[in-house]
Amino acid sequence: MIVVLILLVLVIAFIASSYIGYYRARDRYIEWHNEALVYTHVPIELIPDLTAAYVNRAYAYQGNKQYSLSIDDSNKAMELAPELAQPYFHRGLAYKGQGRKHEAIADFIEFRDRNTDPELDQKAMEQIRECSK
Repeated sequence: MIVVLILLVLVIAFIASSYIGYYRARDRYIEWHNEALVYTHVPIELIPDLTAAYVNRAYAYQGNKQYSLSIDDSNKAMELAPELAQPYFHRGLAYKGQGRKHEAIADFIEFRDRNTDPELDQKAMEQIRECSK
């Protein structure tokens, strides 16, 4: 009986520590995206046509689930540098977050057409598979 109680206490302690670890990691992730948003506004204010700043801010907005703002910045990056692949990936993630799966798939396909990195190509394929479910 005592052994069962000890095991039960250990299991509960393990589960509790897992949840605490998860929430701490989640909070750090959110904090990082909030800091990124602060630092991406400055370059855009100084150099309004700096494509990389829009790409980075789109990623930060997407991480904060501010999907409409992520889409806006991705669109601006595409307008400034239509040859870039990355804005399509970020906009695809934002569309996916909004539940707009067909538009997300179209962006991930466009990303794959423009992308030259096989590892990122694989990530786009994973996103396409997830949106196709």
